[in-house]
Amino acid sequence: MNASTPAQDWLPVGIAALNSFLESNPNAEQRIREIIDKRLGSSGPGSWQAVFISLENYMGKEATDVLDYVLQTQAGQIEILQEIGKSGSSKTMSLLRTMVSLYGTELEQAYLALKQLQNTYKAFNREVSYDFVNKRYQIRMRLEKYNGEMPLIEGDSDAILDLTNFMIQTLLFVDTREAFKDNLIEQFIEQADKLIKFLRPPEANMPGDKPKDKDK
Repeated sequence: MNASTPAQDWLPVGIAALNSFLESNPNAEQRIREIIDKRLGSSGPGSWQAVFISLENYMGKEATDVLDYVLQTQAGQIEILQEIGKSGSSKTMSLLRTMVSLYGTELEQAYLALKQLQNTYKAFNREVSYDFVNKRYQIRMRLEKYNGEMPLIEGDSDAILDLTNFMIQTLLFVDTREAFKDNLIEQFIEQADKLIKFLRPPEANMPGDKPKDKDK
């Protein structure tokens, strides 16, 4: 399946191929599940290709393209299944719904990993604690990357603030606002404003401000 080719141009052929394959191979669902279980792995950047190359070797390209089409993303999946149901056999629809139920989330993550840079992060976990012995905050941040790695970054509050400064300086090298999504810009401004307000010294101690008259 070519991503730029409209579904109506190839989908009827794929559905017919999948109908025929399932009719001729009573144990197909079990074999397909075995292939996915073996190849899916950790949803890293190579998992999607490993799954669908193996399925194509087993079922043929046209039948595999239907699974590919359904399992790429959960967005619009109900509509896609309804479309296929117009000519898909009961065995085909049972298989597709089973695959969506069992592997939908994991295969969507594998497909997204395929489209990302290998070291792009996909999840962020943090832990903030206070060390009463050394009288300092300890911050741990673990990044989950699309390649399956989970590097740990840790430091005291000064170290993490310094790291944040470097990250902001790096973002300033991006010379167009359009490089960022509007919703992410809004989220960043909201959180940055909170941090700036928290870190800014009291107004009376700001440079250029006159001390407040305590008697007034």
